[in-house]
Amino acid sequence: MQPFIDELLDIGKVSKSKYVEEFENLPNLEEWNKLRDEWLSTHLIKGGEHSEVFKSLSEPLREVLERAPLAHCPPHAPEMFVSVLEPGAYIPPHYGISNCKLTVHIPLKVTKHASLKAGDEIFKWENEQSAMIFDDSFLHSAKNESDEVRIVLIFDIWHPDLSSLEKEGLAKFMTKFAVWNNGVGKLANLDAQLRRK
Repeated sequence: MQPFIDELLDIGKVSKSKYVEEFENLPNLEEWNKLRDEWLSTHLIKGGEHSEVFKSLSEPLREVLERAPLAHCPPHAPEMFVSVLEPGAYIPPHYGISNCKLTVHIPLKVTKHASLKAGDEIFKWENEQSAMIFDDSFLHSAKNESDEVRIVLIFDIWHPDLSSLEKEGLAKFMTKFAVWNNGVGKLANLDAQLRRK
C-alpha cells in the first residue's frame, strides 16, 4: 500500500460525507450528533458496488484494492472507504452485526494519540506501518486525541475460519435478510419504536 498512500490521502483530504449517517437507528444522543461533523468518509466500495471515486483511482491502485480478500455478501459487504476522524473526535461504543467478517484498518495518516478500543483491548496507532484487523461484533470505540486528523482505509474481509461453503451460505442469507429488512423488518422496527413511546 505504501506507494499509494498519497493518492488515498488526497481522497481523505476532500472527504465530506458524514459517516454517522450510514448507521441505522442511531441513538439521538449528543455524542453521536456531535460526531456527524467529526467523522467524515469517502466510499470506494459500498454494498459491493464500485463508486465513481473508485473508478477515478489510478489503475495500479484499483488493481491492488480489487485483490483485497473482501467479504462478498451484498448489500452489507463488501464496504471500503477512507475514514477521516477530526482532531478531538470520539466515536462512542458500537458494534457490527456479525463476526462472519473482520474489519481492516490501514493507516494513512495517524498519530500515537489516536486509538481504537475493541472489547477490552486498546490499540494505539504508533505509525503508518501499524495496520489493525479486528472483529467488529465486539463493542468498539475510537478517539483522536491529537490536534491532527486521523485518516485510515477501512474494509471488510471474511473471517479466516469460514469455509467456502459457509461463505456462500452467509452471502445468500444476507441477500434474503436485506429483502426482509427492507419490507417486514422496517414495519417490525417501527412497531418496536411505537411500543417504546
